[in-house]
Amino acid sequence: MARYLGVAEESSFGTPVTVDKYIDIVREGIVSSPDARFRRTVRGRPTFKHGAGLYSIAGPFDMFVEPENHFGWLLKWALGDVTSELQGTTAYLHTFKGADTIKPFTCGICWDAINEKQIAGAILDVLTIEAVKGQALTATASILGKTEALISVATPSFSDLDAFEHYHADPKIENVSQTIVEAFRVTIANNVYPVSDIGVLGDRFLPRIELRERVVTGSMDLAFENADEYKRFLGDAVATAPTEPLGTVDLECEFDTGILIETTYNYLFDIEMPKCVYTAGDVHIVEQERKVLRIDFQAEYDSTLASEIAVKLQNTVTSYPDAT
Repeated sequence: MARYLGVAEESSFGTPVTVDKYIDIVREGIVSSPDARFRRTVRGRPTFKHGAGLYSIAGPFDMFVEPENHFGWLLKWALGDVTSELQGTTAYLHTFKGADTIKPFTCGICWDAINEKQIAGAILDVLTIEAVKGQALTATASILGKTEALISVATPSFSDLDAFEHYHADPKIENVSQTIVEAFRVTIANNVYPVSDIGVLGDRFLPRIELRERVVTGSMDLAFENADEYKRFLGDAVATAPTEPLGTVDLECEFDTGILIETTYNYLFDIEMPKCVYTAGDVHIVEQERKVLRIDFQAEYDSTLASEIAVKLQNTVTSYPDAT
């Protein structure tokens, strides 16, 4: 029996649906808690009674980012908006951007032949995408959930396409391709309110989807061959001391597998953030070790893009439609 993590979008928050999109994840750490409450009283030293508090489900799962392993659905549930455009006859370019609302989904975790743990009302709280030299492109998705049930396992199917690789990457700073980027990371945080914050009388479970601000942050590891990016951290491209206002930087990282879908259309993955502010710039000297500059950044809303970030995925999937 193949293990899997399955997903499917819900039309109504917390009403489970049968998962039909299976992801060959690396690991998961999704934890459920009944919030058992033990009564402390003056009666005596032992514990005599207990009750149940707010039921919580939360945790991450790790996966490789592939062209057709349903990562597009996670992008939709992390950002909220997706448009799909036919490029030729079978290639589709999907563009994911930030929206004010996000969709719930059902998440199923297969415990071999024992059971599927079906999590209803799953919400994608944080999605991190990481490209590191020598490694395939990976992602970590952290979710919250409303409730769960044990159901029969399904028979999964998986894509045969492999992950995007580090050597597929073309990282760009200010629209210029770079040969010094050793790692590129982006995190989309929806800041979903947990049940501990928005739970209600008469129920133990997460009652709805309620969001704080969306924050898009990231980091880069750069071979420290010059001070160009440190100057931008100081304020702008020519700064030699702290300046204000802080300038913004256009960052992009595109992955092209070189595998043809049709004519000139390959499987692609692209992250665009036209308006980033460098929030930290750290480089240190240690004995005779090589120097690496760690740049942290946060993306701001760009009026031309109409989002702080756009993620593009080109594959043969026709669309990522809303559940009905």
